[in-house]
Amino acid sequence: MDYTTIRHNFENHGFSTRFFPTAEEARDYLVKTLERQTIGFGGSVTLRDLGLFEALQEKNAVVWHNKVKVESHDIRRMANTASVYITSVNALAETGQIVNIDGTGNRISMTAFGPRSCYYVVGKNKIMPTLTDAMDRAPYGMQSEIIFVDQDLGL
Repeated sequence: MDYTTIRHNFENHGFSTRFFPTAEEARDYLVKTLERQTIGFGGSVTLRDLGLFEALQEKNAVVWHNKVKVESHDIRRMANTASVYITSVNALAETGQIVNIDGTGNRISMTAFGPRSCYYVVGKNKIMPTLTDAMDRAPYGMQSEIIFVDQDLGL
């Protein structure tokens, strides 16, 4: 896996990137970088396994629907007002694409239209050579249906 090429491909799409050899170094970077912030979390086994919620909670207000015993929709709405959002991905393609399939849409909506800053934390297990491989790695999200109409619609 060539991280230089992967980083270059994402930077060409407007992302800034950082590489850390260990999960602990990535967690420590985020803890040092993010202080006195309101941080929203997307549902993520990656973030849970890093212990990132607990580490960031020391100097921030962190909102994560997996950790709070309040109606989940209310917590997700609170995360919408956060100044920072942290999540992971289902997969990345080395060619510079992110694949995120979401059960409720909170992660996708927050990364597309959310806070000032968004951080994706991605382990090497989620990096696939091509977009097709990345799509194959991603699970199906919520049940969706496409309605085709055999008629011209819209512009």
